[in-house]
Amino acid sequence: MGKKDALSVDPKSPVPGTVETMAGEPAERLPMPEPEGGWPADEFTGMDGRFVRDRFTGVRSRAE
Repeated sequence: MGKKDALSVDPKSPVPGTVETMAGEPAERLPMPEPEGGWPADEFTGMDGRFVRDRFTGVRSRAE
């Protein structure tokens, strides 16, 4: 059998975390890893309430 296609992150992808094979075929989306040192401050920093973080983009929003 042939060699498996390596995976690479497409820097031009409109959706962060989208992965393509070297052949350009879409592959499974990978969750965004937590940055070293934790997540940076955002618009909800210091606010009370419940928030959720999108596992693919890393963006937080209010939990409903």
